[in-house]
Amino acid sequence: MEHIKKKHLEASKPKADVPNKPDNILVYKTKCACCGGSVLIGRHHTYSEKFYYKCKNRRKLARLCENKYSYDYSEVMDSVFSVIRQHMSLCVEKTKFVQKMNSRKENVLQYDIYTKQIAKLQNDVRRITANKSGLYEDYREQLITAEELCQYQREYESRVNEIEA
Repeated sequence: MEHIKKKHLEASKPKADVPNKPDNILVYKTKCACCGGSVLIGRHHTYSEKFYYKCKNRRKLARLCENKYSYDYSEVMDSVFSVIRQHMSLCVEKTKFVQKMNSRKENVLQYDIYTKQIAKLQNDVRRITANKSGLYEDYREQLITAEELCQYQREYESRVNEIEA
């Protein structure tokens, strides 16, 4: 028994030339498609250099997960990083495009025109709202009738809505 125990302990000790299990950088970000449980990294064989992802509920006694598949660690990481690379290249491409468009003279001129037009419309809205707020005082001083008050309020309101649109 002692001999078997020694052999077992010696076999279970990690060897120096065996690679360590990689860090799971996708922890809490990957879920099993079957049961929604966490996905863990496992070693293919005892001293193998191949690793794979598998559902943590796969070997439970209750058999919560019916997913019997495991996914190669390098394939998962390659696909994840390819998506990240695509996203980064898209962001860089979009930034370059925006910089190119902003550097063109006609676009800068158009931007200035739009800025001035927006400021003009905002001033118009302020002026119309000030006129609309003064309508009631004109009504109280009997400069305009109740019908004219309602008519002017609707007209001012429609102008503001038109400008905002």
